[in-house]
Amino acid sequence: MLKQTRVRLLLVGLAIALFVLAPVAGVTAAAFTDIKGHWAEPYINALVNEGYIKGYTDNTFRPDRTISRAEFVTIIMNIRGLKGSTSGTDSFSDIKNHWARDLINRAVSEGIVVKSEYSGTFKPDQALKRSEAAAMMVRALGQSPSSGTITFADKSDVQNSIYRDYIIAAYNLGLITGYNDGTFRPFNLVTRAQACTMLSNFSKKLDTAPVSGSGILSRIVVGGRTYDYLTTPVYFKIGFDEVRITNLRYTDNFLLVNNNAYIYSLKAGAGYPDLIVNNNRYVVKSFAISGSNLVVVPESMRLNRLVLGELRYNPEYVKLYVGRAYGDYYLYDMEIVDQYTVRVDGKEIDLRDNSVVIAPGNRYYIVERVILSENDTALELTETDPVIYNRLTMSDIEDIYVGNSRLNMSRISRIDFIIDNTRYYLNEVTIDASGNFSVDNKTYKPYEVTMIIDGEYYTIEDIRIYDQKFTFYCKLTDFDKVRINSKYYDVNRVQIVRDGIRYDLDEVLVVKRNVVRIGGKQYTLDSSFKCRIDGQIHDIKQIDYDTNLNMVVIEVSESSTGSEEPTSYLFYNKGLLLQTSLTNPVYIYTGGNWRDFDDVTVLSPTSYSYKGTSYNLIGARIRIAGVEYEVVDTNWQGSTGKFLIHLEED
Repeated sequence: MLKQTRVRLLLVGLAIALFVLAPVAGVTAAAFTDIKGHWAEPYINALVNEGYIKGYTDNTFRPDRTISRAEFVTIIMNIRGLKGSTSGTDSFSDIKNHWARDLINRAVSEGIVVKSEYSGTFKPDQALKRSEAAAMMVRALGQSPSSGTITFADKSDVQNSIYRDYIIAAYNLGLITGYNDGTFRPFNLVTRAQACTMLSNFSKKLDTAPVSGSGILSRIVVGGRTYDYLTTPVYFKIGFDEVRITNLRYTDNFLLVNNNAYIYSLKAGAGYPDLIVNNNRYVVKSFAISGSNLVVVPESMRLNRLVLGELRYNPEYVKLYVGRAYGDYYLYDMEIVDQYTVRVDGKEIDLRDNSVVIAPGNRYYIVERVILSENDTALELTETDPVIYNRLTMSDIEDIYVGNSRLNMSRISRIDFIIDNTRYYLNEVTIDASGNFSVDNKTYKPYEVTMIIDGEYYTIEDIRIYDQKFTFYCKLTDFDKVRINSKYYDVNRVQIVRDGIRYDLDEVLVVKRNVVRIGGKQYTLDSSFKCRIDGQIHDIKQIDYDTNLNMVVIEVSESSTGSEEPTSYLFYNKGLLLQTSLTNPVYIYTGGNWRDFDDVTVLSPTSYSYKGTSYNLIGARIRIAGVEYEVVDTNWQGSTGKFLIHLEED
């Protein structure tokens, strides 16, 4: 009995080998008795005529039977022109006596088959899955997997496949398409007919020469679906117009649209227009020709129109907000992944978190889900409170709390805000539903904003919105600022410089406009005075004290180059760069103590000053990261503002 079983197995193996390898005298594709009228007939004919596959001795092809892993690998290797490996070491424990042993070993060495995906045994006669076929073809082409958008209706199945990124890549390359219902079905077994279709595409793709010849294209394949553009309106988005496709041809390496009215190169990355089918708008990554089909490889899918009752909106002009916060997004920026998943700015978002809001007109809606349909994709929306509040008035504020005390709103006459060093009136600010401020497309947390209430300064700790009214929670703050050219700076970022000597602002008393007292002496502003802001030197046009603001107000020249002082310091030891700038502490021994290098003023390549006293820079002691050095040379590059200090370790 065992002997009969072994004979039967040998006969089965022989039959498989005949299918993929052995020529059958007098048998051509046209002579097969079981493919006439089959949907895959042209693909079968193509591979047979090219000599990559053969039929069976009974003149059948058996197109609807499954193909095994060994058969599929063998055909790929034949198309690639690769011979089997005669290595004595097998890649898998179950292929030692298999007819395709050498080709499987070679496929492993070529990276077409990956050993770690099969747990030691290949099971060469087991039927091949669609996901495996995708991975083998992509690898055989030397292409990389893709982490792009899954556009198939069965996204979860594709997501769960270990070959997810290969499926996307194979689809994008035009090697494999989905079913008519928009699914991919990664775990379905591949029939011989389906294999011929895939491998015919693979064979064409292997030759990367430009498309040659010409022909009429009657259908468009996109998003896993096939459309006859004469019966189903399909459009190209060209400029502001939606141009319906009425005629498609290709010649050599060009796609000709509507009797040559529009011509596009078939080379990838040629800048294609978006494609619109029903309410689906596809951003096109590339085109491919497959028979009489134009295969569109989409980069993403978006909504083409937003319809609310009788109103229609262009998504390019409908604001979109993520996380109920301000952002520079529009509905067109929302890529559709599946009914509950979208992608905005490269990040996937679960709509079940109620985190995406759109604002057509003056109303706001939560996007609950995407209603996916081949005919009319739409959004399920729920109206909600505003996300953005602007042009505020005092009536928009319910309460202001300072600690546990509630301010009397009726006694407040004016509220301003300082954001990013600039002062804004109440009606000039924009606040989102998360309590964040936005200015010039930048977002600021409440604690980054100073609130001015009738001249008193407060730090905002929290903002809450209820029934479209604001409640601010604040604490009184010491607003130790100076205003320079209408911007507000911390006083520790600003110094007054006179004759190369720096003075902190608390050492400078502004007596009246353009008159200051330093060290008990009174001076009138002249060209010897400079203003140092974050290490940059500026000419002072005017200095004064504003009693309403309770702060020093300075106007500086915007045209100043700041060349009186280096813009950056570079420290070298034996030609090696120790440190750039003063981001980490650098100390210089001056007047009997170690001083922060940022507190001294470099006067020339050989001297510096501290508190009005000049010192030699050459020979000075420097300490960096606990190591002491001596300054042996300097180089002030005036054109770049860089000051190079050369050190030797003590």
